[in-house]
Amino acid sequence: GLDLLWKLLVFDSSKRMSVQEALRHPYLASYYVESTDDSQVERFHSFDFEDLGENDLKELMFRCVCLKTYLSEICHFHPEEMEKRAKQMADMPKEEKLPPGWVKRESRSIRGKFYYSHAKRGVSTWVKPTQ
Repeated sequence: GLDLLWKLLVFDSSKRMSVQEALRHPYLASYYVESTDDSQVERFHSFDFEDLGENDLKELMFRCVCLKTYLSEICHFHPEEMEKRAKQMADMPKEEKLPPGWVKRESRSIRGKFYYSHAKRGVSTWVKPTQ
């Protein structure tokens, strides 16, 4: 299984194992029935993060893992935080439009004051973003 995983997680897509190769790998071969229509599958080429450099992508992945770990620990020890976040999202005015990726959150240190964060860029600001 680890051999398959390493071959699928290669950063360079030209060196990465194809779907067909993965399905024929000994780890998955017993689950795969080869059909004649495999050639009709379209190749997927577009990802939102393709324009990022390798270091930016590594930083983004690191931030996502840290944020997920941080939030899951907070919610584990303080279940009320999950309810609070859900309420904040429900209370957000529907007419307020934010650019893609931006989220409005209430400050934990200044009650009633909101800030805006963009997880992908790793940016937070008190000023409402316009783009």
